[in-house]
Amino acid sequence: DTADTNYMLIMAEIYAGDNKAALSDCDDFLNSFSKSLYTQRILYTKGKLLYSLGEYEKAIVTLSDFCHKNEGHELYPSALFYIAESLYAGYKFDQAEDIYERIVTQFPASEKVSAAQYRLESIAQRSREEKLLYLLKQTGEEYLAAKEDYEKQLKLYNSDSITREKLVDYQQKNKELEEQIADLERQISELKILQAQSEAELAQKQAEEEQRIKDKEMAAVMENKQKEEEIKRLKQKAQIVQQLIDE
Repeated sequence: DTADTNYMLIMAEIYAGDNKAALSDCDDFLNSFSKSLYTQRILYTKGKLLYSLGEYEKAIVTLSDFCHKNEGHELYPSALFYIAESLYAGYKFDQAEDIYERIVTQFPASEKVSAAQYRLESIAQRSREEKLLYLLKQTGEEYLAAKEDYEKQLKLYNSDSITREKLVDYQQKNKELEEQIADLERQISELKILQAQSEAELAQKQAEEEQRIKDKEMAAVMENKQKEEEIKRLKQKAQIVQQLIDE
């Protein structure tokens, strides 16, 4: 029951997709091996697991704690990214956008830059979609008012109290508003398609990256284990040599 074997257990559980068990073992690790070389990496891993399990507020707290303690750590940009992802998942787009921009500008060599750029584009698309929806609402209200006026004027026209020219003007205005509504709905539909494509591309990219990270971490763990075994064998040989010398 050492830090090495517990770290290896957590990595194996993550690799196997058992995130709940991995999260529980992260808590055990942090309680039992607070001074281990792996401690800060496990703290980051815990925050990332909380994010993957939909515990966004807890993930933000845990990853913020990691960032506070490890500003120069190699995982610092990744921790920022998952804080931003947690904010994004909670519809806090403005706060998430600030962190994504920080990753892109301050950590250009980070493997999270392209994913952060995807998210910035996604937020920009959402902002545009919200503006279009607002315009659609305003135009729709204007159209309904114009349609109501037209129907009133049509009744007046039937009573010979309005000219045909004014009636034609109302018809033309209604037609223009209908065209505006159709155009806005088309733009919103196109934005939603682009949004779905971006989300799919990002999901695939993140899945590939997660698998690569898992493979890398497991390879590192196995390599360390092999080195430990090799050192152990060398020590055994040294003991045998020492015994022969003593004899």
